[in-house]
Amino acid sequence: MPLAPAPDTAAARAAHELVVAVSDPTLVHHVWRTWYFGHHLIAEHVADADLEVGFVAAMLHDLGLTERFDADEPFEQAGAAGAVELLAGLGGLGWDDDRVTLVESAIASHLDLASAEARPEIALVHLGAAADVVGLRVDQLPRPLIEEVLAAHPRDGFAETVMAALTRQVERKPGSTIAGHFRDYGFGELVRSCVLDHR
Repeated sequence: MPLAPAPDTAAARAAHELVVAVSDPTLVHHVWRTWYFGHHLIAEHVADADLEVGFVAAMLHDLGLTERFDADEPFEQAGAAGAVELLAGLGGLGWDDDRVTLVESAIASHLDLASAEARPEIALVHLGAAADVVGLRVDQLPRPLIEEVLAAHPRDGFAETVMAALTRQVERKPGSTIAGHFRDYGFGELVRSCVLDHR
């Protein structure tokens, strides 16, 4: 089945170029899977969504896990700040403050469970990332879509890479949201048992 096309805009291209420049290839594949899975999971709301915002946020939602953007604050907040920095540096692309804030919110809140019920651009990032990382709502994705996405963006080594990155975050930032997820929900085991790795 056809995959959701990436918006062909300067901001979308800049977001993709940045994530490729600073991320491990396994994380690059992850952000693409986040876009495709998230887009499908909010399909009924696509007419109301700003898909350029959703794409940029999906591409940049894990910036805080990279060496360049890691900081003392939780990784989702560091990533949101990096995205705002990128968009501010582009200038003159029709990005008013509300759209920049929406990207910032989508990234900063993508670990929050309530994000699934938020604006579609925010839900896209949360649901897409959760589907890819722990298999949440994968049963709502058509099998042909899953197979096509995984063929284009394979999961080779993803669980190990993301577990190592998140474990470093948990150890350094025990008060963070991701540390709470590891502590309260057994997040590490959810990652290791993701249905996408056990098809």
